[in-house]
Amino acid sequence: MPTLFAPAERAAAVDLRRQVAYFSAETLTRHLLDAVPGILAILNAHRQIVYANQALQSLLGGEGRGPLSGLRPGEALACIHACRSDGGCGITENCSTCGAVLSILAGLAGKKDVRECRITRRVQDRMEAMDLEVQSVPLEYRGEKFTVVAVSDISHEKRRVVLENIFFHDILNVAGSIKGFAELLRDYDPAGKDEIFALIHAAAERVIDEIQAQRMVAAAENRELQVHPETLRS
Repeated sequence: MPTLFAPAERAAAVDLRRQVAYFSAETLTRHLLDAVPGILAILNAHRQIVYANQALQSLLGGEGRGPLSGLRPGEALACIHACRSDGGCGITENCSTCGAVLSILAGLAGKKDVRECRITRRVQDRMEAMDLEVQSVPLEYRGEKFTVVAVSDISHEKRRVVLENIFFHDILNVAGSIKGFAELLRDYDPAGKDEIFALIHAAAERVIDEIQAQRMVAAAENRELQVHPETLRS
């Protein structure tokens, strides 16, 4: 059974409309926030969206703030856990370890907080994982508590770290074998020298292949990879 983690109550419709109006298109604040290139939202004390900037709207494919008003972040992002409870985002047992929820709650408690989280979301009948860095900053306006939430997509950074760890692990293994063969030739006079030379040559070629592959991955990450499509017969 789902476990209540964060408050499930939501703002009354009249209160939500008033809070959304604070950041309406007629205000200078909204124009300034829309100019921010990063993903940014303002949540009320019930963790509901009362403002989403253009970057967030574009990410979610929205056409204005209307469809997002009143939603919680996990609901807007289509997190798979947000629909598992009547209370929505932040209510289930899975949410108790969600960095986004914990950061938002800290912001509403008056503390600036930065955390990382991974959200598994459903987009057009397919599953997608996003690694995010969520920063929450408390905001009090007209006697009401809000939190400003800035989100950075760090999926590419996480992916790069994993690939680099694999690369270094493989390179060290191959370099270690080359060193071992070289020490064998230095300290002894083995009968099968030609075979050892062949092994050293093969290991050196593998090192070159690994370095070239890593360079190709780096070029792809930086969108600098030159591709050359070829037709193959299966």
